[in-house]
Amino acid sequence: MQTIRAKGSLQNLIPIAVVVVGGCEPCTEKMVTQALAQGSSWQEVDETLRILADMQKRPCVIQALGVGTVARMEKPLAAGRSTLERSKSSDTASGACGCGENVNCAPVSAYK
Repeated sequence: MQTIRAKGSLQNLIPIAVVVVGGCEPCTEKMVTQALAQGSSWQEVDETLRILADMQKRPCVIQALGVGTVARMEKPLAAGRSTLERSKSSDTASGACGCGENVNCAPVSAYK
């Protein structure tokens, strides 16, 4: 039987996409921080940002949203990535990964 997952749900991740497309850097930082605080994992937020970056490059998205809108997504994506990296760095430094402060954890990129 599959259990419903309360944390890391779309309700935490979709707002990130909305504010990125809207072109708002401070809002993207806030939504990334909020998603992490409400239980979305670092990996889920990372994947959301990666999907948005990929979508931004697709011709159909460029055509549908326009070059200006797609270009405005650059800075919010960078702000979201920066916020996520800072969060990950502070979590690792404090041992928040759950494995203790004296253990070197493999970076997330090692698992991809």
